[in-house]
Amino acid sequence: MTLKRRLRQTAVTLVALVALSVASAGALVTPQRELPGTKETPEQPAASLVSGDFRSEGGIQSHAVEYSPAGCVGKSNNPHETVYGYIKGVTQVDCDAFVSELRTTAQLWRLRWWGYEKVGTKGDNTNHWDDQVKASAKYDWCESNRWRTTGDHWSVERGKTYTAHTWRYADVGCR
Repeated sequence: MTLKRRLRQTAVTLVALVALSVASAGALVTPQRELPGTKETPEQPAASLVSGDFRSEGGIQSHAVEYSPAGCVGKSNNPHETVYGYIKGVTQVDCDAFVSELRTTAQLWRLRWWGYEKVGTKGDNTNHWDDQVKASAKYDWCESNRWRTTGDHWSVERGKTYTAHTWRYADVGCR
């Protein structure tokens, strides 16, 4: 495992542990607040893949999670203009070891006056016995705008499924 990957995984783990400790105290884990005028939630460009259930005991909700044994991390990259003149958003899953199945999907969204509109062709890719998978969403024209790439990520390890959801925003100015 590279030092960069280990540091990234440690940082993501620390953020998740803090969020879980806040959740067990009855507070919101991930605030879905909107930023003024944009209807955006704070970015989550990378996240560790986890497996788990929400549980409610004695009126307190908690989320017991198990991290991917292979250290899999899902990521949404910046939406951007390609050299071919269209908008592209890439998602990926990177693992520290080969796993039986990896899947990721990518979806593009553009900002409109009412919020974000799902546009373009969704990317969906699955690899077997691999340590990485990537998918690309595509919108056939370049439009100067604020864009969002969202990604859903899965790994299957020893028969158990681990998941994550990520998103990233970018302002794209077309040539």
